Amino acid sequence: MPNRISQDKAQAIALEYCSNGRKKAKAMEAIGYKHSYAVSPHGLKITYNNVLVKAEIARLDRKIELKSDYTREKAEQELEEARAIAKTKKDASSMVSATRGKNKLYGLEIERHIVDVATGRRPPDADQARERIAERVKQLEQ
Repeated sequence: MPNRISQDKAQAIALEYCSNGRKKAKAMEAIGYKHSYAVSPHGLKITYNNVLVKAEIARLDRKIELKSDYTREKAEQELEEARAIAKTKKDASSMVSATRGKNKLYGLEIERHIVDVATGRRPPDADQARERIAERVKQLEQ
């Protein structure tokens, strides 16, 4: 099966992702994807599991590591040291922060957003989204 993402698009996604603090949805929106697709788990999975996108991100990571001499392993080591210090001081909040930092470093923590399907926009809060959904359900039942 042919690849659905071109090499140029994979490069654009990877460049935006690596330069914006590794925010996947933000990178997708910046290169032209709709907000609703960019924040959906399906859209993120299809895009970031693509072999060309993975290869481009890995290529850029290697390039950044060579230029800066700062690698993921060094960042992980620093976070682990911070966590150990927080543990000896019995500072649970700092331990959680260091753990979350490691999770973000390896893409294990994903920001999820509730999206209004009709508008493709994120409502101000989840309660408002639930109210809109309830209103739509009532309209459909009538």
